[in-house]
Amino acid sequence: MPATTRVRHTRTHDTIRGHTDKARGFTLIELILVIAIIGITFSLVLTNLGSSAFWRQDAAIRKLNELIRFLHHQAISDHRYYRLEFNLEEQTYRAGAMESDIMTRNDLTALVAADVDDITLELNAKLHPSLGETYMMIPPPDYPSLFDPVPFPEGAGVTWIRTMRGDHVALDGGTAYIQFSPQGFSEFAVVQLTMANGAPFTIVVNPFTGLTQTYNEHREFEWTYGKNRNS
Repeated sequence: MPATTRVRHTRTHDTIRGHTDKARGFTLIELILVIAIIGITFSLVLTNLGSSAFWRQDAAIRKLNELIRFLHHQAISDHRYYRLEFNLEEQTYRAGAMESDIMTRNDLTALVAADVDDITLELNAKLHPSLGETYMMIPPPDYPSLFDPVPFPEGAGVTWIRTMRGDHVALDGGTAYIQFSPQGFSEFAVVQLTMANGAPFTIVVNPFTGLTQTYNEHREFEWTYGKNRNS
């Protein structure tokens, strides 16, 4: 009888030890699976964060391009000057209509009705900058929200702007702007940006159409229209 008891006791012990070994084995497998799941999840999060930043930057570029084209046509439609202003220190931009104590909308209408060609009007504005010295930018009457500063996505922004009035570097701070004329002539402008990942980007404004051309690199352009190519 005691022998039988010992045999049963041994079997019971072996059975318990077998369950313990299996439990330890399953725990190790589960641990490996959890580590693998955490690694995959972490990779997916990083990928999604990168994709999210890319799409935010892409949307910001498209929004800026659309605003430039809009202001070109809105200036013609409203018979008034518009301006796209960049704050190079805060890395924001906004748009506004221009009001002047010297050249009112009635004065502008009179000039247009006087059979004065567009080139003469534009040259007159360039040769007599005093016409623009008292201009002030106000919220667009029909689109006042455009006057609110729009920030670039975090880590992205303007690094350099070239217009007919010269170059503006972001490191120097201050503001730069692109002017849109009611005669259908936008300022020639080159806007260089740097994305959050350090990727370069360039926007070029066609002054005759208001359309923009974009490049996935930093490129420099110079206004040569009307210049003597032999000089």
